[in-house]
Amino acid sequence: MHLLLELKKYYNCFFVVLLVAGLLLIFNNTVKAKTSIQTFEITNNIISGKINRNGYLGVLEIPKINLMQGFYEYSSPLNTVDKNIEVIETSQMPDIKNSNLILAAHSGSSKLGYFKHLDEINISDEVIVNYNGKDYYYIINDIYDAKKTGYIDIYRNKEKTTITLITCKKNTNLQTVYIGYLQKVL
Repeated sequence: MHLLLELKKYYNCFFVVLLVAGLLLIFNNTVKAKTSIQTFEITNNIISGKINRNGYLGVLEIPKINLMQGFYEYSSPLNTVDKNIEVIETSQMPDIKNSNLILAAHSGSSKLGYFKHLDEINISDEVIVNYNGKDYYYIINDIYDAKKTGYIDIYRNKEKTTITLITCKKNTNLQTVYIGYLQKVL
């Protein structure tokens, strides 16, 4: 009986040691996972060779409304309208002939409302994208509204390099689409 009690003590101690070791492993893996995500973002920006200010892939500038805001690569967890200007999945960068860089952002009054003054943009206004060390100058050529359904048709000349800006139209169930065509690269 005495031997049985001694074995029970060892089993209890062994169980506690296993439990503590398991918890330490779980905690250690969680910390490593977070570190890996941060490292991936930094490595991804360095490997791509496309670092811009603050690690952005590019910077959108609209002089008329005093907007200058960076945007991230499509695969970045920071590429979402809930954090920044979002690069839409089907976008192509401006250095590709006849490409369409599609950017979307909120139009509300919060600090994330990067496109809150986009409704002040008119045909012939200038939009600039700094990408890969070059400035791509676009002129707005078309503006139209479409119902907000989660999908949007983009009407553009596919033989021209294009920028498309999309935002919600305030106090409606519509989105406004701004189409600009590349004029020059500096």
